[in-house]
Amino acid sequence: MKIAITSQNAKSVTAHAGRCRKFWLYELPDDSTHIDKQFIELDIDETLHTMQSHLPAKLADIDVLITANLGDSLRNKLAKAGVVTHLVADITPDIAVLNYLAGKKQPN
Repeated sequence: MKIAITSQNAKSVTAHAGRCRKFWLYELPDDSTHIDKQFIELDIDETLHTMQSHLPAKLADIDVLITANLGDSLRNKLAKAGVVTHLVADITPDIAVLNYLAGKKQPN
């Protein structure tokens, strides 16, 4: 499973998912308890806002997007691309991932 988290400041989960250019990526292999984590930055023309029918290359294989806010249009585009969206309050990315994995989802 791959989880992307919007994090413009690299410290917390941030809003404006469509215009966000900085993400934490978490990769959780099915056969391991180890979590790989990396910070990426998209080019200005790669944001989710510019997305047509497919995700930007650096986010192409994500399964989940965790963010503080996103619009219905983007939520629908992501759903069509097979990406689950999850909204959280302003917390650290690591806590957001652990809460998501533990099933402690907040209402969307």
